[in-house]
Amino acid sequence: MGSVPPLLSFLLMVVSGWVRRHRLIVIEFPQAENRLLKTKPGGERIR
Repeated sequence: MGSVPPLLSFLLMVVSGWVRRHRLIVIEFPQAENRLLKTKPGGERIR
């Protein structure tokens, strides 16, 4: 089988970059929310 056409290769790189960024955002939001919820004025954790 021949090599991958340049346009297809470029499109695959763009889509994989978009998926990676989207996944990082989806993971980052709950992590930030957890950090905020774990810290409470007075140093106590929320139960």
